Amino acid sequence: MVKAQAWRNFEALELLNQVSGIPGYPGRSFAKRSDFPPDPAWHPSPINSTLQFKGDTSSDEIVGHEFVYPLVH
Repeated sequence: MVKAQAWRNFEALELLNQVSGIPGYPGRSFAKRSDFPPDPAWHPSPINSTLQFKGDTSSDEIVGHEFVYPLVH
């Protein structure tokens, strides 16, 4: 159960890393484009036409990603 949850969370982090379409630049968050009306803070994902992402990722969020990866493996 715990291992399955860890992998599901890891897959979400992987999607954050891919959703912007810019290698090395994770989105701050992502959502389905149909979840709410367009907003200037959200950008359409170039890799998945059903998703949008926030691009104002902070350095703290990058550190969080780097901290989690070794824990999963």
